[in-house]
Amino acid sequence: MWGTTWTPGEINSGSFGTIIRIRGRDDNSEYFLRTAQISVSYTTPSSPAPTSLNFTATIADDTIAEPDESYFVALSNPTSTNALGAMITTGSVTTTIIDNDAPEIDVQGKGISIVDGDTTPSTTDDTDFGSILFNAVGVTHTFTVKNTGTATLTLGAPQLPPGFELGTNQLVGSLAPGTSDTFQVILVSSAIPGIRSGDIVIPNNDADEDPYNFAVKGVIKGYEISGTIKYDTAAPKAVRGALVKAYNNDLFNDTYLGESFTDDNGHYKITTTTDATNIYVRVYAQTAPAGVGEGHVKRAIGVEDSISGTDYYHDIYAPPGWPLNASNPIVNVVDDVFSFKTDTVVANQAFWVYDAGVTASRFHASLPGVAIGSLEIEFPNPFSHTSAGILGNIWLGADDWQEWDVIIHEYGHLVAQEEGFFRLPTTALTHYLDYNMRIENPDAEGSDLLSLAFNEGWANFFSVAAQEIEGVSNPKVDNFIHRDPSGIIYPYNAKDLKYYSYDIENTTGRGEDNELSVMAILWDLYDGPGDSGKDQISMGIDTLFTFLKTHDPYSLSDLWNSLIDTASDLSTKFKYAEIFELNHISPVMVGTQAVGSSGASSKSLIIMKNDPAPVFFWDVPLGHDFSTQLLHRFGIAIYDESDTLVYDSGLLSVGTTDGTLQYVGDRLRFVPSLTDWRTNVTNTVSGTPKTFRWVAYGGGRFTDTGDISDTTFITGLYWSSFAEITVLP
Repeated sequence: MWGTTWTPGEINSGSFGTIIRIRGRDDNSEYFLRTAQISVSYTTPSSPAPTSLNFTATIADDTIAEPDESYFVALSNPTSTNALGAMITTGSVTTTIIDNDAPEIDVQGKGISIVDGDTTPSTTDDTDFGSILFNAVGVTHTFTVKNTGTATLTLGAPQLPPGFELGTNQLVGSLAPGTSDTFQVILVSSAIPGIRSGDIVIPNNDADEDPYNFAVKGVIKGYEISGTIKYDTAAPKAVRGALVKAYNNDLFNDTYLGESFTDDNGHYKITTTTDATNIYVRVYAQTAPAGVGEGHVKRAIGVEDSISGTDYYHDIYAPPGWPLNASNPIVNVVDDVFSFKTDTVVANQAFWVYDAGVTASRFHASLPGVAIGSLEIEFPNPFSHTSAGILGNIWLGADDWQEWDVIIHEYGHLVAQEEGFFRLPTTALTHYLDYNMRIENPDAEGSDLLSLAFNEGWANFFSVAAQEIEGVSNPKVDNFIHRDPSGIIYPYNAKDLKYYSYDIENTTGRGEDNELSVMAILWDLYDGPGDSGKDQISMGIDTLFTFLKTHDPYSLSDLWNSLIDTASDLSTKFKYAEIFELNHISPVMVGTQAVGSSGASSKSLIIMKNDPAPVFFWDVPLGHDFSTQLLHRFGIAIYDESDTLVYDSGLLSVGTTDGTLQYVGDRLRFVPSLTDWRTNVTNTVSGTPKTFRWVAYGGGRFTDTGDISDTTFITGLYWSSFAEITVLP
C-alpha cells in the first residue's frame, strides 16, 4: 500500500486521520464509523523500502449484523505525507470484524428470575400452582420473558406438560434488546385428578439457553371411578354411549358422586371430589340428550317401561373394602357383563333393545342432511305388538327384545317421518297384503291409506343397510324372497346382500313378497354391481338417501317415475329397468322371434328389412302365490341407435290379431301392424344395418275393468330389460 519511492521511517498511526468508510465485499454496503473505534498496529519498515505495510484494524463494539465478515478498508490522510515525509498513495487491507452482540433470555415469575433447568417448583416464583378441585375454575399464572442482551431474541411457543394449557395472553415471536413480554399458563381443573407436573420448555435463539426449561407442578383434587360395561354373557357386546351415574351407598341415602357416558368399548370414567366407602354405579338404557356427552350417539335414546314411564337401568357394585379417598384415589369397579339370551328380567332385556337403537341412530346420523330428534322405545308394549309411533316413539312387543331387524325396521319408519318423505297413513289397521303395491287402497277403512309395500320395504332396507354399514353381525338369519315364477324359492342375498331376518307380516299373501321386492330394489340401487350383471347401478347410501328426500316418493311407482325422469340417458334407464325386472316388479323380457320361425325367441334377433314384423314376447310378473298377475296393462317402446323413440304402441287392447295383445298363459305376445312396423322401423334402414332396442312396459290397477282408457289406480309404467333387433338392408 506504500509507494515504491517511500522513505523508511517511524510511522505515527495518528497521522492516518479518520477512516471514512468500510465497504462490504458482498454488496458494497458502506458503514461510517468514528476514528475512536479504530486502532491501527504497524511495523517499522527497513531499508530498502517495502512496497506494502501490513496492519490490522479491529472494530470494537460493532452493532451491525454483517453477512460477510471480510471487508475492504479505504483510508485517507488530510496531509500529503506522513510525519517523516513518506507519501500515502493508495491502498486497501482485508480485516476481520469481531461482532460481540448476542441475545440473552431471562424468564421470571412474580418478578423473580427462574433459573434455566430449574427442577424445584416453588410458590415464590409461581412455578408451584398449588391445588384445585376437579372441575373447579382453573388456576392461571403469568410468566415474563425478557431480552437482556444486545441482539434480537427469537421465541417459539412454550411447550407445556399434561394438565396445563396456555392462556389467552401468549408470547410474541421476537423481542428487541431491552424489551419483554408475558405469557399465561393455566392448571386445567378438568384434567385427570392427581399431581400434574413437568417442564415448561421455551425454544429460543440464546446460544447457551436454548431451550429454556423449568419445572412446574399442581394438584387436582379428586377421585376416579372407572370400569367397562357389556351385555350378552354368551358373546359380550359393549353398552355404547350409555349414561352412567356413580353413588355412595350409605346408611341413610345414596350420595351422588358424578356421571359419565360409556365409549364404543363400554368403558366409562367418573371423577368426583367426594370420599366414598360403598360405591356402586348405575348404567341406564339411555343416552345423554342429543349433542351432549362424548358424541357416540347422535340422538337421545331411552328405553322405558310402557306403563310407568321409568327408565331401565342396571346396578354394578364395587367390591367391599375399596374406599375412595386421598390415599386411594382410583377405584376400578369390576368389569361387568350381564343379560343373556334367555333373560327374563325386563330391565336386562332393555339393553338389547337399547343397543339396537344405538346402531340405528348412528346409521341415521351418518346420512346427509338429517334432522336428529329424540327417541323413546316403550317396552314392553302392553298391547303385545311392535309399531312406530308418530315422531319419536317405538312401541316394542315383549317378544321382540332381541329382534334387531324388527327394532331397526321400526326406526326406519321414524326416519321417513322425520325427514319428510313418504305419506303418513290416516289409518292402517292392516297391511293390505293383497293390494299394498297400490298408491291408494279404496277400502272400507278409507281411501287415504299409505302404499304400505313401499313404506315397509323402505323400513326393511333401512334395517339391512344400518346393520350392514354399522358392521353388525348379530342377529343374522336367512331371509327368503321368491324370484323364480316356476316355483323355486331363492334365498334373497342378491349375490352381495347379507342375510337378515324379516319375519314381519305373514308369508301367504302378496304383500310380504312386494315389501321384500321394494327392499331389494332399494338395496340394488345402493350397493355395488352384482346379480350376474343385472344390477349395474351403485348410488351409495348418501346419494340414494338424498334422492329419496328430494323426490319424496309415496310408492314404488313414484320411485320408478323419479328415476326415469332424472336419468341422464337411455342406457341408465335400461339399468334401472333391469333392477326392477330382477325383483319381479316389471314385465320380464323374453325376446323377439321372426314370423314363421320355429326357433326360440332371441334377445338379439337379426331380420331383413322386407321381412314381416317380428313377434315380441314378455312375461307378466307374478305375486307370491305364483298365480296373481301384478300388472294388467302393457305396451312396447322401440328406440333407434341414437336413443330416439321411434315407436310406442301405447297401452294395448287384448285381442287375437296383430296389433293387439295376446295372452299365452302368463306370457304375452304382440305383433305390430305391418304399416306401423314399416313406417316407424324398417323404412328408416337404408344402406347399412341398423340395430334397434325395445322394452315392454306395464302397469297394474286394483280392478281390471278391461277399459284401456281407465287408468284409475294404475301403477308403473315399469319397463322390462331391453332386447335388440338388427335390421339388414
